[in-house]
Amino acid sequence: MAAEYLVCRLTAAVKVVSRTLRVSRAVIAMLIWLVVVGESLATDEKCWAVRNITFQAGSKEEVAKKAADFLIKVEDVPQHPYWPQGTSGVTLGVGWDAGYHSLAELKETWAALGPDVLARLEEAAGKKGRAAQALIAKLRVIEIPRSVSIQVLTRSLNEHYYPFVLQLFPGLERLPAEVQVVFISVVFNRGASMGGDPDWKTAKEVDRRWEMRRLRADVEDADMFAIYAHLGTMKRLWETSGPRGIPLRRRDEQALIRPYVNQQLRWDENRERLKKKGLPPCPD
Repeated sequence: MAAEYLVCRLTAAVKVVSRTLRVSRAVIAMLIWLVVVGESLATDEKCWAVRNITFQAGSKEEVAKKAADFLIKVEDVPQHPYWPQGTSGVTLGVGWDAGYHSLAELKETWAALGPDVLARLEEAAGKKGRAAQALIAKLRVIEIPRSVSIQVLTRSLNEHYYPFVLQLFPGLERLPAEVQVVFISVVFNRGASMGGDPDWKTAKEVDRRWEMRRLRADVEDADMFAIYAHLGTMKRLWETSGPRGIPLRRRDEQALIRPYVNQQLRWDENRERLKKKGLPPCPD
């Protein structure tokens, strides 16, 4: 039995086992790979796989749930408005930055806070940087119920971030839920700007959006190792300045997809080994 065919048949088993044991689907997929597929590759050596390894795609529901859990972990759910520094605005709940929203959006999104609280928050709409910092002293006394913050996050993920990030990175919907969560987290944190390639004949350094553009290409290639690597090189942006927590966030995003990176590396290593033995390519 060809190895890639076996991988496809195992995806259903991964789903059942993960639901039954409440264990991360990525972890179970990795274990099945090591135990079952690894043995298959060791014994079925008649040809090498032409196609790249494929992974089970995450559903919208699974992605939204895991994205909410991850963002709550890395962003926290502060009870009061705060200013994250830099060019940020007054931020509410799980990373909802009022500086990048209009007054109408503020009122619609946070309507559950009531008219009195919204009236106090009005002047935060559209203000960033030092202008936002100046407002914190009087706004930080406002209490934002955790339940309201999580409702806003869940709605934003389903109605905005999920479809927006899929549009920004074509082909992302074909990848596992954890990988999709990583891209939602990156856009949630860094925004959607892609920038543009400089004139490489004269450029002296890589611009701040280079990794974002490379990640788009990595998704099209479904290249887990490249995604992992470019999340790592992105840390260069905060090595000497900026929030110290962002490199740790990139590390946590890398950890989410590491099981898939390991699977891809084993697949690629085995394919190269079979090629070197002089075996023919498997029928496509």
